[in-house]
Amino acid sequence: MTKEIINKENKTIFELKACYIRLKYNARKEIFLPPSYPFRLSVYRIGIFSSLSAVEAAIQSNADLNKTGALCGRSDMLYCFYANEYRIDEMDWNYIVTCRSYLPDGKPEECCLTSSVYRNNEYSKDVLRSKEPHELHSMGIFPGRKPEEIRFKTGDIVEVAEFASGRERVFLGILYGVPHTEEEVRSRFEFTLDDSDDCYCVLECFPARKVANHSHPQSTDLFAPRFEIPEKLKHELQAAYRSDSGKENTYEIY
Repeated sequence: MTKEIINKENKTIFELKACYIRLKYNARKEIFLPPSYPFRLSVYRIGIFSSLSAVEAAIQSNADLNKTGALCGRSDMLYCFYANEYRIDEMDWNYIVTCRSYLPDGKPEECCLTSSVYRNNEYSKDVLRSKEPHELHSMGIFPGRKPEEIRFKTGDIVEVAEFASGRERVFLGILYGVPHTEEEVRSRFEFTLDDSDDCYCVLECFPARKVANHSHPQSTDLFAPRFEIPEKLKHELQAAYRSDSGKENTYEIY
């Protein structure tokens, strides 16, 4: 069965967005500076598509343009793409069926397949135990990830894309927790997890106050660092990680 037929049966469409790094301008030297952490993002809708294959063709077309330098101006740099799948004929556009992230060269980076429409209470535990992971995804139940699907491990330094309204940005954080595995979900959580649980736990440092905030970004919002990490920031992140692990009392964690 093709992706197009599956999509038609599910009555969904795909929204494709591109994220660009907003480069800082040095007025004295009259140049735009290379990105440094943290940095701001601008987000633009590219289009609405009827199938995943059409989305990925548009991503590749934009990625090819980016390689020629024709996609971005002097003041920005392509960061990533997002493809969100929505059901049509639904009352609420916050209900995302799937979310996928792609790198600037068009390569797929991550995929969250758990629908944001949670339907756990419609089925008994016995029925849920008989379901395959892809069936649980469509019911809004996070079934856990296979170990090989967890891209990062605790202690890794990562880029985190944050999309709070009006302050879209990317910051560096250090991982303190990873998504649960399929085995953990079945043995410990009795199918009570939803799409928000497909996430990592990340610490972000504020050295001036010796404070580190923790957050739970979605799996699709994490990327490997692609720019130089200042040594001081690296040491601060590692100190916060040790504090939260109980090995050191350097940072206060919120």
